[in-house]
Amino acid sequence: MGDNLKQHFPGWTACLISGDPEFPKNIGLGANRRTPLFNGLQECRFYEYRLVAGSNR
Repeated sequence: MGDNLKQHFPGWTACLISGDPEFPKNIGLGANRRTPLFNGLQECRFYEYRLVAGSNR
């Protein structure tokens, strides 16, 4: 998913919400922002990714 976002949307910001604690490891991107929140009673995280072509290093 991370590779697809970087290839097709460089310069954009992607924001995703997930209740899965393994999500950040599986997307393949480093989040610029992580915010805890609740979706009803379920604890989730809001992730913001600034997408750049190539490496962000």
